[in-house]
Amino acid sequence: ATTEIYTLSLHDALPISGWILSQLDVHTNTAKFDLTFELDVRPEGIIGRAEYSTELFDDDFIQQMINHYERLLEAVTENADTPINQLQLLTNREIKKLLIEWNNTKPTDQIQESVKTLFEKQAKDTPKNIAVVFNKQTLTYGELNNRSNQLAWHLAQLDVMAETPIIIYMDKCPEIIIGMLAILKAGGAYVPIDMKYPKERVNMIIEDSSSPIILVNESSKNKLNIKLICSKDEIRLINVDTIFSVLNEDNEDNEDNQHNLPNVVRTNNLAYVIYTSGSTGRPKGVEILHQGIIRLVKNPNYIKFSESDCIAQASSCSFDAATFEIWGALLNGAKLVLFDSNTVLKPKHFVGLLKQAKINILWLNASLFIEIYKETHEDFKFLTYLLVGGEALNAKIIYEFMRQKHKPKNVINGYGPTENTTFTTYYLINDLPQSYESIPIGAPISQSQVYILDNNLQLVPPGVIGELYIGGTGLARGYLNAPKLTKENFIPNPFCADLSKSNARLYRSGDLVRWLPDGKIEFIGRIDDQVKIRGYRVECSDISNVLTQYSEIQKCLVISKNDENNQNCLVAYIVAKPSIDITKIRTYLKKKLPDYMIPTTFFQLDKFPLNTNGKVDRDALLKFQNNLLIKPRTIKEPTTPEEILLTEIWSDVLKT
Repeated sequence: ATTEIYTLSLHDALPISGWILSQLDVHTNTAKFDLTFELDVRPEGIIGRAEYSTELFDDDFIQQMINHYERLLEAVTENADTPINQLQLLTNREIKKLLIEWNNTKPTDQIQESVKTLFEKQAKDTPKNIAVVFNKQTLTYGELNNRSNQLAWHLAQLDVMAETPIIIYMDKCPEIIIGMLAILKAGGAYVPIDMKYPKERVNMIIEDSSSPIILVNESSKNKLNIKLICSKDEIRLINVDTIFSVLNEDNEDNEDNQHNLPNVVRTNNLAYVIYTSGSTGRPKGVEILHQGIIRLVKNPNYIKFSESDCIAQASSCSFDAATFEIWGALLNGAKLVLFDSNTVLKPKHFVGLLKQAKINILWLNASLFIEIYKETHEDFKFLTYLLVGGEALNAKIIYEFMRQKHKPKNVINGYGPTENTTFTTYYLINDLPQSYESIPIGAPISQSQVYILDNNLQLVPPGVIGELYIGGTGLARGYLNAPKLTKENFIPNPFCADLSKSNARLYRSGDLVRWLPDGKIEFIGRIDDQVKIRGYRVECSDISNVLTQYSEIQKCLVISKNDENNQNCLVAYIVAKPSIDITKIRTYLKKKLPDYMIPTTFFQLDKFPLNTNGKVDRDALLKFQNNLLIKPRTIKEPTTPEEILLTEIWSDVLKT
């Protein structure tokens, strides 16, 4: 560590009692602490000094802190009655950069149409192009439009109208895509349910959505064990296989029902509701609008779609990544190839099928990507775009992957909560600087705005950690049947005076991030990832990041759980070499982290269990109790009066 000194003001020497006294600033080239600010009150004024470790801070960041401190002092004198936490640190130039220059994602044209009308235009332009492939089944755009029209007319006869929620309960098959289109054509909003969900969750979604209709097929109808919760209205099950069988027998009626329905929705109408998974407690139904889908896939700034593309639909249809896959293909005239979950979770087989189908655009959850890459080490040169996201990326593995000779043409880190229609920001990893310790989540995609704010909704400077707030056309309407929760998480935009505009609201993401000097964003962790260990606030993701830098650890996850004394303790789950030495890991961690941040327990796994969305299944991790590498240290109880007294004193001090 070295020392750099900045002087805010310096005057000539001072005469005192005949002596000449000069102030001598000594450069020790050693920082006693990470960062120290000193203010000396002298006859000629106040002298400020900054001493800092150059391993942690650079000159520009320290100069920025000094500038903001001076700005704060000026603001205090100008607004003496304003609480200090409401004063503005930033200059007008910096505010313009954060609000406008780094959020310059205005659309080339306004969204005026719905998903229905855009798809029908595409089907009219390219009726013979293949739209959907599943195993040996294929549907052209013309056939897909006709079949979805047939089902849509049937739904319309059952009084499905604008924003009527309709549940889709089927395994991966072309009928899911037909069902989605049919529901949108009739004006409704589709509500996909993964068939792997437990019965309790399925029944909760049925109850909460108040859907009058559930679309099933022959293979799924007998698996749906509905607990009839709705006493007022009967829930109608529609077997799409039966519907098409009847329609095919009546050719005349079949032809009449193949034309497009009148458009009954606008761009700000509801398109689908996805219930968030992986969180504790009752899942939330996120209400996504037509304009959110269109902004995601029509002329975006992060990817270029074309009719020659072949896009894999590998995620669960109840996961928001399916929005990118399905509508990225069908609204751009591309081919959509469906893969069931059993296939996706067999890496070598899956990669072989990707090549066979000539897939050139693929989205993978970060955990699933690592599993596939580590198991296959396949040549991914056949991909034009590989998009990875859903979780924070492992920088070590990404660096290794990008050093390959046969990597994809473009690799993108796609970040975004479900509440902002799949993607919010993107980062093109192709030219990733080796100096980055983590993979940035990048800059906002088209028609999205991002703001990093403190607890008082004030903009934070570049390099300073704050919470990510999101605005723009992609925002969800809110949470279905949860007005209080919607109000808590979707707030008025303090930087927008016109409440009628699309960016009049902001979504509180709960993600901690910071601006990098180049205008890209670095993901730090979750606000709710913070836990208290021995009175200290700890980010579990910080510990995970340090562990993944250990050469023998491929992947890790650190969580907090209560021990037998109901005290918070840290538990690490790692995927590593079989011969890994846990003592060496602890020695490594002691060099990097304070003692209270070192996990007390380590579990070693061959690979992480994944849920249906390709994310780490945290509940399943709790079952791996036989994979214990090191047990928590036992505590010897106090026995002598002196030991008991000392224990009581320290318990009182530490509030334990």
